[in-house]
Amino acid sequence: MTSKSAITQALAEELHKHISTFDESWTGYAAARVRAETPHDQRTAVNRLKAMAQFLGAGRSRKLPGAKSLRQVRAWQKHIGPLRDLDVTRLWLAKCIALLPASKHSAAVLLDRELKAERARLLRSLRRDARGEAGRRARAELRRLERNFNALIAKFNGPKDTERALREVRQRWEKRRKALIDDHTDETLHAFRVQNKSLRYIVGFLADNGHDSLKAEAGRLDALHDILGDLSDLTVFRNTLRLRRARWSIERPRLSASAAALEAARERLEAGLFVKWFAVWPALRHAPRKRNHRG
Repeated sequence: MTSKSAITQALAEELHKHISTFDESWTGYAAARVRAETPHDQRTAVNRLKAMAQFLGAGRSRKLPGAKSLRQVRAWQKHIGPLRDLDVTRLWLAKCIALLPASKHSAAVLLDRELKAERARLLRSLRRDARGEAGRRARAELRRLERNFNALIAKFNGPKDTERALREVRQRWEKRRKALIDDHTDETLHAFRVQNKSLRYIVGFLADNGHDSLKAEAGRLDALHDILGDLSDLTVFRNTLRLRRARWSIERPRLSASAAALEAARERLEAGLFVKWFAVWPALRHAPRKRNHRG
C-alpha cells in the first residue's frame, strides 16, 4: 500500500508528464516538426488526463474543478483526431496490400496517394492553428487545467480516495461491458474501449505505485486494450474505404475490381481480429452484432 504523500507525488508527476506531452505536440505543429508518433502521443496524453479526472473526481460533484479546461483539451483531441485516423488507415492499408497480388494494387495505391495528400493538408491547418489564437487558447487551458488538478491532488486522501475511485471506475467499466454484450455494435464497442482505457490507466498507475495486488488485473486490461485498439483502428479503415469506394464507383468505375479485392483483403484482416476477440471474450461470439458505421 502506498502512503498518501507517495501517491500524491506520483499523481503530480503523472499530471506534469501528460500536460508536457500535449504542450510539446503543439510546439511541434507550430514549428512543422511533427514526428510520426506525435498525433498518437497527443491523443494518449488527453486520454490519460480524462482518466485522471475520473480518478480524482470520484465521489465529488460533477462540477469538477478544471472540467471546463478538460472539455477544451478534449475538443483539441478531436481536432487532431482525423490526423491519427489517417495514419492508422494507412497502416491497415499497407497490411491489405501485402495480401493482394500486384495486379490488384491500383485502388490501394490511389487510396494511399489520396490519404498522403489529405494528411499534408491537415498538417498545414494544424500548423496555422498552433501558431495562432487557437494554439494560445489551448496552452492557456492546459495551464489552468494543471493548476486545478494539482489542487485536487493536494486534497487526495490516499487509500480512502483510491478505493472509492477504483470502485466507481470499475462500475462504469461493467456498465459498458453489459451494454456491449446486449448490443454488439461499433458504437458500444467504442464506448467500452474508451472506458477500458480509463480503467487500464488507473489500475496500471496504481500497480506501478505500490498496489502489487493489481498487477494481474493490469495485465488483463493491457491485453484487452491491444485487441480493442486494433478493432477500433480497423473500423476507421473500414469506414474510410466504404466512403472512397462509393465515390470511386462514380468517378473511377475502372477501379471496381481492384477496390473489391481491397475490401476482401480488409475483411480477411477483420475476421482474423474477431477470432482473437472472441477467444478473449467467448460470450460475445453469440451476442447481437450490428455495424452502425461511424464517420
